[in-house]
Amino acid sequence: MRLKLLSATAALVCVALSSMGAQAAPVVPASPFAQSSKSLVQPVDHRTFRNRCVQWREECRERWGFRSWRYRRCVSYHGCY
Repeated sequence: MRLKLLSATAALVCVALSSMGAQAAPVVPASPFAQSSKSLVQPVDHRTFRNRCVQWREECRERWGFRSWRYRRCVSYHGCY
């Protein structure tokens, strides 16, 4: 008897908690073509990208020498070749 009471109580608690989560669900827009204010594409600041690549070229040049295959691998690894 005690086991049935315990399992029934656990089932009620699970149902109560799952219904609370359903109330907090986000609102879905009515149209699938609705415009969102957030964009997945972010603008790139090319000055920052260029400065980053200049720094990596200097670092790779100091590590591996100028224009060796290891220098080219290091620069391309960091996306700056």
